[in-house]
Amino acid sequence: MATIFIAEDDFCIRRVIALWLTRNGHEIVTAESGTKALEMIRQTQPDLIVTDVNMPGMSGLELLTAVRAESLNHRQAVILTSR
Repeated sequence: MATIFIAEDDFCIRRVIALWLTRNGHEIVTAESGTKALEMIRQTQPDLIVTDVNMPGMSGLELLTAVRAESLNHRQAVILTSR
């Protein structure tokens, strides 16, 4: 299946998403901040990025802008928010 990167600062939300995707056969990589996520995305080059809008250090929108600028991911992204 796909390698999916989850960038979410809320542990519980990150865990639930990761569990659901893992049970459906996907490989999951996670980070709790946008800054850490960018570093890890450079290494893993996932098939899909799931990111929260509001995170410490770098928002999800800033993260996706940086990912696109560095041509790290040309595929799809899912953007979440609890607001």
